[in-house]
Amino acid sequence: MEVDNDALQATYKKLADLLGDDLMMKFYQEFRGTQLSLPMKLYDREGAAKAVR
Repeated sequence: MEVDNDALQATYKKLADLLGDDLMMKFYQEFRGTQLSLPMKLYDREGAAKAVR
């Protein structure tokens, strides 16, 4: 599918810039309409502690 980046919503435009059009479209298909709140930290504290042990 051809993506017109100039016509994208700002959030999807940023995702297309970061990930490329193909991954942005996969993200759109999976999460469209979903309100996301992402954690500030990348790693889970308990998972990281297990990995260090």
